[in-house]
Amino acid sequence: MKSPFILYGKSGKKYEFHSIYPISTLPNLKFQEDFGIIYVYLHIDSNNIRLIYCGKDENPPKRFRAHEENDKNIISKSNFVAICHYLYLKEMENDEIDLIKGNPFEENIQYNS
Repeated sequence: MKSPFILYGKSGKKYEFHSIYPISTLPNLKFQEDFGIIYVYLHIDSNNIRLIYCGKDENPPKRFRAHEENDKNIISKSNFVAICHYLYLKEMENDEIDLIKGNPFEENIQYNS
């Protein structure tokens, strides 16, 4: 998949995800400290891209392990994860909501209408 992966929030704001990894590589990824991330689980095939789940966290390895253990439906539907790094955590929180409200994520039921 070509980087960046681009999504737009409900506000119209453009979000660029410059890091895209096969889901199988998540246990081995190293993350910079002092940064948060917004991440998007995706299913990509030759015909389309499905948006599975969007989340945010300040401790990505711990969060990805929690998904692996507790969210089998997200993991089973996904084959890639796209990541956007954040220095300002309050901005990250607002952007996550904007992205979820503006896109048809299959597993983010809290903002689906």
